[in-house]
Amino acid sequence: MCSWQKMKLEDLGKIVGGGTPSTKIASYYGGDIPWITPKDLSNNESKYISRGERNITKEGLDNSSAKILPKGTVLFSSRAPIGYIAIASQELATNQGFKSIIPNKKTTSDFLYYLLINNIENIKSQGSGSTFSEVSGRVMKNINVTVPPLKIQNKISAILSNLDQKIATNNKIIANLEAQAQAIFKSWFIDFEPFQDGEFIDSELGRIPKGWTVARIKDLSKSVVTGKTPPTKNKKFYGGSLPFITIPDMHNNTYIVTTERYLSNEGELSQPNKTIPADTICVSCIATVGLVILTSENSQTNQQINSIIPNVDYLTYYLYLTMKNSYEYLNAIGSGGSTTKNINKKSFENLSVIYPPKCYLIDFHNIIYPHFKMIKSLEQENITLSKLRDTLLPKLMSGEIDVSQISKN
Repeated sequence: MCSWQKMKLEDLGKIVGGGTPSTKIASYYGGDIPWITPKDLSNNESKYISRGERNITKEGLDNSSAKILPKGTVLFSSRAPIGYIAIASQELATNQGFKSIIPNKKTTSDFLYYLLINNIENIKSQGSGSTFSEVSGRVMKNINVTVPPLKIQNKISAILSNLDQKIATNNKIIANLEAQAQAIFKSWFIDFEPFQDGEFIDSELGRIPKGWTVARIKDLSKSVVTGKTPPTKNKKFYGGSLPFITIPDMHNNTYIVTTERYLSNEGELSQPNKTIPADTICVSCIATVGLVILTSENSQTNQQINSIIPNVDYLTYYLYLTMKNSYEYLNAIGSGGSTTKNINKKSFENLSVIYPPKCYLIDFHNIIYPHFKMIKSLEQENITLSKLRDTLLPKLMSGEIDVSQISKN
């Protein structure tokens, strides 16, 4: 630790803001310069980012405060909210919601990325503003950090990067497995490709193969459960081991493998009829409509979620993929002219779905089951890896774990 130095962030690189070209001038947008906003980082699971929802033109760049940032720049959202972090994997620009750091020779992009993550709470605490909290360039420059020699930085970064790379690799495998499952589902149950040589009949959901029917969700379920939130004032209801699923938990995964909150045994027993088993299909039905996820263990949900407990195992993945492919329809029926979208339990359980013969459903289940088994395993592994990384991060950054004798492969 004697060779670690106290520095300010400005000692490690150039801190740069961004800008937004006038949205009234169409020629400023649609070019070939990637333009990043904090929103683009909100669902970015990767350590890196290469582009956002929109690009800007050279004209837009020249007529705004946006700047070209080189590959390796560490993006840090400085408002709305503070603390989204990613490394630019190519040249790009940002809006004014960032204080990005172009690292100098005293550090690397990787180490700076982890250093900022480790200092997020400190940086957030120094934000100010009446409408929303923001970290100014001056504040960002003067954030105090303790930094080891470059050789130690590289060893620390390698340990943490290896964990992040394994998570990223798992995510690619998961995406590929789900894409395969979606492709088979679409071929069989949307395009009916294996059944084109047979006769088709009319139904309320369009043309379907003869011998197939239309069923309601409730007809294919042991139960449809609308969740409920135990009183939050009763602290004894929370802090246990039963996952309590809310909409923020439903993003970016196939299975629920972790939640922000957990119920105690007392909390679960306060509403025992709300407990749902593993392999239940959860669908968000209020405000944010159409998110779909599978449970990996006994759980409960809040009132924004309707959950389908299939009446036979071979319907699990069929119903999951049916709901995943119903996003636009669910949002359409959830609008109802109201500001807040809402699909109540009665409407939800009466949704119509195509119901193929049992033999095809069993065949589909047997083909798809290994995909979902692997997805579940990889998502659970990612949670373990994330927890390990998050445990190691502060210990590595403080020097509590000495890496000086570790050889960097």
